[in-house]
Amino acid sequence: MTIRSALWVLVFVFLFETPGIGQTRLRPEIINYPNAVYQAQSQNWSITQDEHGFIFVGNNEGLLSYNGAQWQLYPMPKHQILRCVAADHKGRIYGGGFGAFGYWQKEPLSGYVYHSLDRLIRDSMFSEEEIWKIIPTENQVLFQSFSRIHL
Repeated sequence: MTIRSALWVLVFVFLFETPGIGQTRLRPEIINYPNAVYQAQSQNWSITQDEHGFIFVGNNEGLLSYNGAQWQLYPMPKHQILRCVAADHKGRIYGGGFGAFGYWQKEPLSGYVYHSLDRLIRDSMFSEEEIWKIIPTENQVLFQSFSRIHL
């Protein structure tokens, strides 16, 4: 590298990497919440955000919701680990775990209420499956385990 090339590199780095000169660095603030703050177990598996900007987390104890000010825990009916969560555009928060999947819908007085979709599965092996991924589409929701996709 020539001296002239090295000078151009230094000018470029100075102008674009020094805050306040050239462009402004826009970085989102990252806040780490310990489990003592959100009052659930420390292992979180999945995260999603709804259309209002609320955060939902699949935790070992159930669904965690965060509205920007406070955390709320919604356990799974049989206290399963919630491995995955996904929000759709209709206000539903889908969740899945070991032998279970369904969705939470916000109710005016009681917060989020869980609606199980397990009864729709006729496969006897479903109770031994772990749902790891949820993909909401316009007309349906795909629940993926290691061996199957449930619609």
